Amino acid sequence: MPVRPLATATLIAGLLLAPCVRARAASIFTPTQQQLLNAQEVTVLFGGNGSVLSRTPDGSGVLFEIAGGTIDFGKVALRILGGGNVSGYDAYGVHVDIVLAPNPVEINPFIQTGPTGSTFVQDVPGVKVQGDSFDTIVPLAGVPNLDNVFGFGFQYFTAGNVVNPPAQTVWIRVSPIPELSPLAAIGLGLALLACSCQRNRTRARAGR
Repeated sequence: MPVRPLATATLIAGLLLAPCVRARAASIFTPTQQQLLNAQEVTVLFGGNGSVLSRTPDGSGVLFEIAGGTIDFGKVALRILGGGNVSGYDAYGVHVDIVLAPNPVEINPFIQTGPTGSTFVQDVPGVKVQGDSFDTIVPLAGVPNLDNVFGFGFQYFTAGNVVNPPAQTVWIRVSPIPELSPLAAIGLGLALLACSCQRNRTRARAGR
């Protein structure tokens, strides 16, 4: 029986995707309000000189008043030590609202794993401006030592790719990501799956 071109293309696509296709509803590891309130400021340890001026419970999250630094792109960093075993999760993330920002900013969540936190993985959602509200997600597929989380948190940067930016005071609200609807969880699962498949294809090309 002749094979139609469409059927052939579908078969090839299926074979290419077969190692990756395990789509399911995604689960997100996200900090609690109390963890955000107690987060350790590690700006100097991370190479910056900005600071957190205040933190206040606000809704389900925390409103941070941040003095952006004047070195290392204005960096300010906060970290929650520990975290235990997150191997059952697909991603780490937070919800961010840019409440007040005279100049554009960047907010990058990160997670560190291993006994000393030697594995560092972050999301870089890009430049944000006052009024922006967004979830930012770090996929965990392929990250080693997820059964031994050293710490997790987020970093602030003054946007503009300026190593020594002028100081500015900003207000950002960082909150746990709300529980996803089943449809949204499956959508996130597909997005993380696509990311994982792309990494697998990149590794395969590099190994040739």
